[in-house]
Formats: sequence, C-alpha cells, structure tokens
Amino acid sequence: MCQFDRSTTTIGRKYAKSDEIGIPYGISVDNDSKSDNKATIRDRDSWKQIRVPIEDVPDIIRNLCRLKITFAKCLEKYGEFKQ
Repeated sequence: MCQFDRSTTTIGRKYAKSDEIGIPYGISVDNDSKSDNKATIRDRDSWKQIRVPIEDVPDIIRNLCRLKITFAKCLEKYGEFKQ
C-alpha cells in the first residue's frame, strides 16, 4: 500500500503518524531529491534513516518486507543519514 501526504505538516509529525499506525518503513522524497536523485528510508523501530538512490527504493523495501535483508545491513551499506 502506498499513500502520499502532501500536507504542510512537519516531517516529524508525519513520521509520528506513520509510527502510530504501524508502518515499518517510511519513504521521503524531498526537495533535495530533485538534485541528488535520492530518497530517505526511515525505520520505524530504530528511527534511523538511510539516503538511497531512488531507483534502489523498490528493491530495498521489497527485500526488507520479505526479510531478505535487515535495516542494520542497509545502514552498513548506505550509512546512517542524519539531517
């Protein structure tokens, strides 16, 4: 399931809302995505984030959901993204 939230609510509140309803991974495409062609994936349980090429997002999410990889392995590969 995919849902777009284009409201003017802060990203922190959007993350809190998705955490509350149990979404395991949040994907954010922001203004920087236009120039660096990357998106942010946030893990609900650790609150850690990675910044990855947009074209990698579907495979990463698919493999995380199928338990083929862990978010810890993604952190090793891409490094933690801190704003």
